[in-house]
Amino acid sequence: MSSLQGEMRREDKVARRRSPPIRMRRFRSSSIEAAGYGPSQRTLRVRFVGGSTYDAESKGQFVDWQVKPYFRYTRLD
Repeated sequence: MSSLQGEMRREDKVARRRSPPIRMRRFRSSSIEAAGYGPSQRTLRVRFVGGSTYDAESKGQFVDWQVKPYFRYTRLD
């Protein structure tokens, strides 16, 4: 990692600490407890019933990393 990348990551961490908390919305789901999007952080946060919480930079990234590899899905056009 370059020093510029490291500096950008440190600045991003500081900015996230100053950002308002992500407001979570509860779901009636057997697997997802709550989810929310923080526009100032540009972060999607999903908390599962078991307590695990995941952050993603986009909804698409979350689906690609946490849904497609583990669940069957059908594309609807």
